[in-house]
Amino acid sequence: MSSGEVRILLTGCNGLVGSGIMHGMIRRGENIHGLFHNHRQRIDYYGWKADICSPCDLTDRSALKAVIEPYRPTVIIHCAEPYSHPQADGNNSAAMRSVAVMYNILTTAAESGVQQFLHMSSSMVYDHSSVISEKSNLSPISAKGKVKRMEELLCELFADRFRRLAYLRLFRMYAVHDQSDRLLSSLLSQSTSDEIITISSAPTYRSYVHVDDLVELLSQMLSSDKPWNICYNVASPQVHTAYDVSQLISTLMSDSEFCISYDSQFTTPADREYFRVDNTLVERDFGWRPSISLADGLTRLAQAYKKAPW
Repeated sequence: MSSGEVRILLTGCNGLVGSGIMHGMIRRGENIHGLFHNHRQRIDYYGWKADICSPCDLTDRSALKAVIEPYRPTVIIHCAEPYSHPQADGNNSAAMRSVAVMYNILTTAAESGVQQFLHMSSSMVYDHSSVISEKSNLSPISAKGKVKRMEELLCELFADRFRRLAYLRLFRMYAVHDQSDRLLSSLLSQSTSDEIITISSAPTYRSYVHVDDLVELLSQMLSSDKPWNICYNVASPQVHTAYDVSQLISTLMSDSEFCISYDSQFTTPADREYFRVDNTLVERDFGWRPSISLADGLTRLAQAYKKAPW
């Protein structure tokens, strides 16, 4: 994707995934403008100026239109998550706000002639199948998973209003500015102390993807003339337990004084083949496979975590 060919409008540029995409696209020299609602922490950290990012209330269609029409994006990447805060879980008004934002963006983008739309969805729309493909049963358990599925359905309703539209079901994304309430950064933050870290976790596997691999996929999708499938899984074929993660971090932070212990309920499943995410579609259409191993990604995260203000 060469600079100047694509004008990207990115919502949620201050979030975990959004700021990773923003940072990655800027490094690639792409024409991108980010929108945020509040919480400038990551924006200030990267030093982004008003010419490349601006505040916008996504519930206000007139405000959205005032941004979209003069900028004339060729693609909108929707990362904003009004429902993402833990305190929002089970909050019906927060859920409806997320769905309303999705509707506002799709409607305004279609009316303004935007040709391409990419929505960052979540693996939380799936049930707990052992092998997950885009055709797997959708039975979200959490409120956030149900909201994400509603957003996907809106995308499907609007699909014929765009030249290309897709939603990406992201599995366990992480970045150099990961949030402190997530497993990876929580372990890293505690590793700087001399405390004993106790891990209590269900015996489940997780598929981790570094946000830089997501940026690579988005670049491939936007540079390709191929039609998009409506839905793609974005995951790593390698799966890891909390135990795997803790051992990797223990190795990385071997110069620290911290110690990891596991409570009596902690177990590790024996069969790694029980859980697998099928990436066949995205690999078939774009030749994409994640290139950053969890060990490499955690090394980057450990180095950046010591500098970042969160």
